Amino acid sequence: MQRIFILGAIVLGVLIAGCGNKGPLFPAKLEEGTPIYEFYQRLAEIDPLADPETDVLLVETDAFDLTAKNTLPILYQDIFNYTRGDVDKFISQTPDNIRLFIKEGTQRIAETKLMYVAARKAGFAAEKDSVDHYIEQMMADSGGEERFLKNIKKRHLTLDDVRRDVIEDLTMKSYLKNELFKDIQVSDEVVMAEYGKDKKATIRHIMLITRGKSEAEKKTAKTSINRILKKARAGSDFGKLAKRYSDDVASKKDGGLIRNVERGDLMPELDAAIFSLDVGEVSDVVETAVGYHLVQMEEREQDPRPLEIAKAEIIEELTAPAKDEAIAKRLAELKVEYGMKIPVLD
Repeated sequence: MQRIFILGAIVLGVLIAGCGNKGPLFPAKLEEGTPIYEFYQRLAEIDPLADPETDVLLVETDAFDLTAKNTLPILYQDIFNYTRGDVDKFISQTPDNIRLFIKEGTQRIAETKLMYVAARKAGFAAEKDSVDHYIEQMMADSGGEERFLKNIKKRHLTLDDVRRDVIEDLTMKSYLKNELFKDIQVSDEVVMAEYGKDKKATIRHIMLITRGKSEAEKKTAKTSINRILKKARAGSDFGKLAKRYSDDVASKKDGGLIRNVERGDLMPELDAAIFSLDVGEVSDVVETAVGYHLVQMEEREQDPRPLEIAKAEIIEELTAPAKDEAIAKRLAELKVEYGMKIPVLD
């Protein structure tokens, strides 16, 4: 699940040099003649907010200010990701999309920065050995130091940029784990119950579409799906019924067969129906915003991993909503505490 801000990604590039009195905590990176500067010169023809020759105030707080010069280089990394390295493609976006991208990106950067300030104020800091180990692991994951340095050069980043980002990332992770999330726990019983649930299913599916239909057509579809259900429960081959009646084009030709359906993949109503069925059982009629559905369970599959391997992931999934709520609450407090304003983007 995505967090309000992203942790552990060096391409986020929130390059904070320190915290303390209000002032420019970001290194000045938007330098004339650099590829990033030239990119924003072209983008500024569509949105003046991207003009690298001005230093528009984007976000104001009692702890720091965000201006175009210390924010646009960070947004460039997001644009690099979005376009998979072909940043000129971004210039073809509509003006509204470009402004929205800048607005959302700037707010995310400000939120991340506020959380970092809170972490430092609470006394959290990344250890040098941890930072070195983290960077070494990143290099290994990239295929070695040479390849890693080549990759970050494509993004117009330096090793110092990466190091600053890792320091911030590890500092905030420590703050979240030991401060914000310290009371968020799940019992072994709850973990075991989740582990014991089927995680995947192979099903056969029949759907009669009602979206966009008249009330009379919906009534006819309801009569039809009930008739099909009677046939299925009387012993008719479900796959043949799907081939004959289903509007689900993707699965119809295979007799409604859908493999490897994971919990949460489909609409909630269908998801609940699927994982309540025994093998061979046919569901009641399920109504969704799309139409009427019937499902027959073909096969259920539990998590094949040993518990000791799956446990950490299960705990993360179970605690994710509470963690998101804790982050949102803390950010709301910090915005008030530091008087966060977005003068240009509000």
